[in-house]
Amino acid sequence: MYQQLSQFKQAMVYEKRCYNLLVQFYPPEHEKVKESNELLKSLTSAAVKVAIDNLGQEKLQKQLRSLASGAAEEAPQARPVGATG
Repeated sequence: MYQQLSQFKQAMVYEKRCYNLLVQFYPPEHEKVKESNELLKSLTSAAVKVAIDNLGQEKLQKQLRSLASGAAEEAPQARPVGATG
């Protein structure tokens, strides 16, 4: 469910719990243990991708804010009507 909502960290927490339970009852070569392990790998990859994307977006937003504030500083100041200067 969390995976479908792109909440990969939370999905990883629950799948790790599931995996830990499975390895208590099944040998490592059991299909359920293997499936859980593969799902954990998949969730980890997805979580890393989301984190990298978020960092990239934060960097881009920071650069845009920096450019916007620099443009605002360079923009000529408006003078009231009738003022000379």
